[in-house]
Amino acid sequence: MGSPLSLGQKNGPAGQGPAGHGPAEPGLADHGPEAPAERRRLSVYRLGLLWFIGANLRMAVLALPPVLPDIQHQLHLNETAIAALTNLPVLVLALAAVVGSAAVARLGPRFTLVVGLVVVGVSSGARGLGGTSGLFIASIALGIGIAILQPTMPSITRAWFAARVGFATSIYSNGIVVGEALAASLTLPLVVPWTGSWQKALAVWGLPALLAAGLLTLPVFTAPARPAGRPVAWWPRWGDPLTWRTGLLQGGGSVLYFGTNAFLPTYLHAAGHPGLVAPCLAALNTSQLAAAVIVALLARRRASPHVLLAVCGACALAGLAAIVVAPAQLAIAGSAVVGVCSAVAFIVALMMPALLAGPDDVHRLAAGMTTIGYLSAFLFPLAGGLAWQVTGNSALAFVPEAFGALLFGTVLLWPGRSIGRRLAVRIQ
Repeated sequence: MGSPLSLGQKNGPAGQGPAGHGPAEPGLADHGPEAPAERRRLSVYRLGLLWFIGANLRMAVLALPPVLPDIQHQLHLNETAIAALTNLPVLVLALAAVVGSAAVARLGPRFTLVVGLVVVGVSSGARGLGGTSGLFIASIALGIGIAILQPTMPSITRAWFAARVGFATSIYSNGIVVGEALAASLTLPLVVPWTGSWQKALAVWGLPALLAAGLLTLPVFTAPARPAGRPVAWWPRWGDPLTWRTGLLQGGGSVLYFGTNAFLPTYLHAAGHPGLVAPCLAALNTSQLAAAVIVALLARRRASPHVLLAVCGACALAGLAAIVVAPAQLAIAGSAVVGVCSAVAFIVALMMPALLAGPDDVHRLAAGMTTIGYLSAFLFPLAGGLAWQVTGNSALAFVPEAFGALLFGTVLLWPGRSIGRRLAVRIQ
């Protein structure tokens, strides 16, 4: 596949990725009878590790909610403290994403991933130490570790798969969703009984991150080195419309997902359908697995993200309407549609920095996008909760989620002559 239409990127000489980016498959010769087979084997190894790192972006975080009742009882936390604890990762992700960008500029994407994974692994285990203060400090450290990882993933994806960014992104996005599902579903029935306490269970979910960090040090996972002496900027371009378009794209999908997860249970209780809470949440979260498959298939066809996001935005609005208007009949189906559409928006947003930015700017765009996206995910659902509290109308809690669907469905279509040319990309 050819390179995307983005920021004037051009291919280098034969055997090279985009200009200035080094070999397309570092460490392999481009000739010899074994080269194609070795390249395929190397790609499989790297895709597998991308998937595994993606799973670690969420596993440690999603292992917490199932044991919150035990934590609340043992540490005597009030509802405000519980709410703060569950929202900390999203807020820290927004505020600390530039740390990941700075680390990539200084250390390179591979070593930055190692550092981020070690922070995630250690802080996950440390949440059970030191009582309430230790729990909150370690949770903040966990958020910083994930904030280091998330803007770094597009950089390593670009380094390893410059010609297949969309496909590789769909692979590690699938890892994110599977990691969420594993932690949420296995913590109480399997990990807590096996370990004997919530403290040890949280520590167990940090071990895969340490394993991934160790795997990254193997020679097979090298990444192209930048030319010596060339300075690399790290501060996001806050004045660039591209940063805001991609940030609002991720923000719209995140508002839809996090907001629906937050308000769906209480809304269904208020509507008189408490029995639908479990199946609706299951549909919302497990349906996201389909999104990675959808994006991977469309990447083979070099689909336009503009059309895909517009369709998903419209479908997400229909899914929200089904939940609010006819919960007894359509809530489960509506939740599944919302889950798929929010995940598609998230995956497309994740691939945008690697498709749109130059080799030395991927981390900057990813950090700016992450900051804007997760600040939106933190603030907009709060507005929905306030609207519900003030008016007493539970359906108003879903207004920010509807706005999020409208936002990611249209943000790439907004007018703007110069930015329009830069967004003329295709999923690949």
